[in-house]
Amino acid sequence: EADKTALQELVDQAVTDFTGYTSESVTAYKVALDNAKEVLTNEDATQAEVDEAIAALTNAVLVTDKSKLQEKIDQAVTDFDGYTADSVAAYKAALARLNEVLADTAATPAQVSETITTVRSLFEIRLFIFS
Repeated sequence: EADKTALQELVDQAVTDFTGYTSESVTAYKVALDNAKEVLTNEDATQAEVDEAIAALTNAVLVTDKSKLQEKIDQAVTDFDGYTADSVAAYKAALARLNEVLADTAATPAQVSETITTVRSLFEIRLFIFS
């Protein structure tokens, strides 16, 4: 009989909240998870099938959706003529933070959301025009 202990542990630890992940990666993850559950319930599953299900679920990577970060970057002001140096520095720092999280392949949906919220408030402070 096949040893399903590791597969059961993976299924028990499976992600259930897919908020903030790309739909493509969620679909692939759910397919791997459903397959793993089928193998678990199949009393005739071979060790090779169990190992294959473990590999598929382990390799099913959920990808964080960063489209809102990209939107904020695309909307950023690029002409700083007439603005105070302090407001431009704060604005550029916020923009740099967006780019850091966008480039971070390990960024979680929570980090993306937190960054958007933080940077949104910085962007909304507005640039101050010289008087």
